[in-house]
Amino acid sequence: MLIFILGIFCAAGLFITFKFWDKYDVDPFFATVINYLTSAVVSYFICAEKPTVASTIAVDWLPFAIGLGCISLIDFNLNSYVTKKLGIGVTSISSKLSLLIPVTLAIVLFNETVTGIKVLGVAAAIVALILISIRKGEGISKGVQWKKIYYFLPLFVFVGSGVNDFLMLSLGRVNSGANASDVTNVVFVVFTMAFLVGIVTFIASMLAGKMSVKGFLKKRNIIGGVVMGLVSVCCFSLYLFGVGQLTEKGWDGSILASIYAIGVLTISVLCGIIGFKERFSLLNYIGIVVALVSIAILSATA
Repeated sequence: MLIFILGIFCAAGLFITFKFWDKYDVDPFFATVINYLTSAVVSYFICAEKPTVASTIAVDWLPFAIGLGCISLIDFNLNSYVTKKLGIGVTSISSKLSLLIPVTLAIVLFNETVTGIKVLGVAAAIVALILISIRKGEGISKGVQWKKIYYFLPLFVFVGSGVNDFLMLSLGRVNSGANASDVTNVVFVVFTMAFLVGIVTFIASMLAGKMSVKGFLKKRNIIGGVVMGLVSVCCFSLYLFGVGQLTEKGWDGSILASIYAIGVLTISVLCGIIGFKERFSLLNYIGIVVALVSIAILSATA
């Protein structure tokens, strides 16, 4: 359980890194691609047994790793686009509601039991996520020329974030009982795939005249990406270890997904209050209390 909790705190560290990205005007796309490259390189060098093409093809977790690597950057770009068009509030709530996807798929595909207490815990977690996510003045962006496709954008965010979270959970379960070398191999494959998707996207955008190498290589983007990459390696490795260990002990994936989502958001909000002097509404504080209650309920059902 300790490793899983450390993974939650480490994931909240990503929130702090994003705050510094905003402060120093780091380009999110460029820094994210550099983050993937950094994570892939670091995870490769800390592998006790270096991954090879032959050894990687033979593992049963490869489809999950490839899927997660491909969808990570797509999900990031989708969230950025929807935030720009409809506002951060719509995007945030849509992504938080996506918890329903990993929870539902875990129950159905992993044959988990459904109890009244579990349903209550998950429902409380979703309510808490929404309450914490609500921000004053963060509704639909003003001056947006509305298009029919915009009605579907929140749904795209909901599905993309949910599938991303389910693939992460699945990788943790598949690697139940894995050693450190096995887990770092998974991390290497995921971030390598994500980096390749990022590079292809960058080249396509550059050919279309929307991006440039000069912008990619700005010092602040490189530093921001490298820092994020180091945090990401720790975050993802601890998550896989934690889910793997708790799965061995009989914890349901639906419970782990709920606790992780609630834990990361709650700690991130507390970091915002303490470290960045952010102001939150009464609803946000009620959400934090509901989040703690949901964690207690879900932990009791494990």
